[in-house]
Amino acid sequence: MPIPFQVALQTLTDKYIEDVTQIARKQAAAMLEQIPFNGSGVKLINSGRGGKRDKATLANTQETFTAFVAKNPGLRIEEINEKLGTTTKDLALPIRKALAAKEIHVEGEKRATRYFPGGSSSKKKSGAKKSAKKSAAKKSTKKRARAKKPAKQVNGHQAQAAEAAAEAAA
Repeated sequence: MPIPFQVALQTLTDKYIEDVTQIARKQAAAMLEQIPFNGSGVKLINSGRGGKRDKATLANTQETFTAFVAKNPGLRIEEINEKLGTTTKDLALPIRKALAAKEIHVEGEKRATRYFPGGSSSKKKSGAKKSAKKSAAKKSTKKRARAKKPAKQVNGHQAQAAEAAAEAAA
């Protein structure tokens, strides 16, 4: 037969566990409310590390992104992320798919990239030609630089290198 003290202690413990569980559920619900959703109830952010997003989520994110770009042309990815509540990583694949489908086009490079609605622009094509010419020029410059290098240097002096080679041969 339980002692009244044990019954009272068990009652308090059960009440404490029930209160902590309620607090945890309220906190989890509050955190879920902070996650951005689009109009169809699909999360705009990736739910876990390393997991694949399903096609519906990717399609909804792509549609949301292209619609946003259509309404707000010329923004950089940082500005878009700030307004949509996403990260660059979340939007990387939908952006590539939208570019491939010619739903959007970009101008600029790296962090200066700006997003616009519609297919490719004439600036992008001319920029591609310029960058191809630049890379070809860099390659030929590197080849010339390699050809001019002396065979061996000792402490940066070619004369000392020649003397060292002569002594080694003797």
